[in-house]
Amino acid sequence: MDAPINFIIVDDDKLVNMFCSMLIKKVFGQADVKTFEFPESGLEYIGTAQSILEAENPTVLFLDINMPVIDGFQFMQEFKKMNQKMGNKCRIAILTTSITICIIKSN
Repeated sequence: MDAPINFIIVDDDKLVNMFCSMLIKKVFGQADVKTFEFPESGLEYIGTAQSILEAENPTVLFLDINMPVIDGFQFMQEFKKMNQKMGNKCRIAILTTSITICIIKSN
């Protein structure tokens, strides 16, 4: 049996977290899904989650861009400061329900 894939969803919208979690579990079955409405909590979890480093498969991180306090770009900057091994074990996918010219131009 293959090792389960780990997913982390960081989005300030509860509905998006719930929908993504349900969809992932439907597609991947035994996937381990953690959701965070607050980016700070997601960063804290990632920084202390030994299970990410020990996992056979990489962890997939779905990250919202438009969030209050810490946006997705700031989250990625903080993520890059973490342990290099942690960065090698995570794959980041941008997840957002709104894109504006301002966001695109900011990067």
